[in-house]
Amino acid sequence: MSISFEPGEHEHLLSVRVSSSFQVEDALQLGAAVARAAPGTEVDVDFLQVREYQGPALARLAEVMRSSRAHLALHGLTNHERRLLGYLGAPADPQPEPWPPG
Repeated sequence: MSISFEPGEHEHLLSVRVSSSFQVEDALQLGAAVARAAPGTEVDVDFLQVREYQGPALARLAEVMRSSRAHLALHGLTNHERRLLGYLGAPADPQPEPWPPG
């Protein structure tokens, strides 16, 4: 498993960090955390360290993005992964803010 969750500065913020590989198990955990989050929660997902993406994990992430009541901000994805998410039906994501914020 290569995902960690950090509570944000307030209850409507959740920070998620993915390490070197984004696997199906990680996507399932992310989906469960997002499902538990209150509507309108900002979920910042940091993919900056990821070097390998499993296709089924991206498919699950696209599904989470389509069905979520929270807002997912994805940071560190390559253009290739962003395009794949679009092909998999994820809603269009505007270019994210520079990461880390500051």
